[in-house]
Amino acid sequence: MLNLLMTHPGIGLINAMALVHTLGDVRRFRRKEEVVAFVGLDPLEKSSGETRRIGSISKRGSRLARYLLGQAAQASRDKKIRKFYSEVSRRRGRPKAKVAAARKLLINCYVMLRDNISYEEFTRRGEVGLYEGSGEVTGKPAQSLKV
Repeated sequence: MLNLLMTHPGIGLINAMALVHTLGDVRRFRRKEEVVAFVGLDPLEKSSGETRRIGSISKRGSRLARYLLGQAAQASRDKKIRKFYSEVSRRRGRPKAKVAAARKLLINCYVMLRDNISYEEFTRRGEVGLYEGSGEVTGKPAQSLKV
């Protein structure tokens, strides 16, 4: 598992160990949103009546995992995450970009662990890989993207 995660650019031994230790058996998570919430990178919602406000992250879960993911995302060597970080940083500021990129990095790592694939296989699948292969975990057929 560590070797799989370490194939992702920017994920070293310490990040891989922290993620594997924090997440444990990833088969217990049915969807990527559950992993994001488990680590504490999910947004808090403050709603009243018809007003819906999305606030800061929940910060549930491992503080160390959030910190390491944030550092790895901010200094990412993955071209897609680096580009995503730059775009969000320009629009919303660096702190929000750091959290958004950390969330994206966490989802990448979750998919790699869930499907037992390397980063090369993950990139070969492209974005569709986030949805395909999930049928094994939920027991539902894999969804296809509508373009």
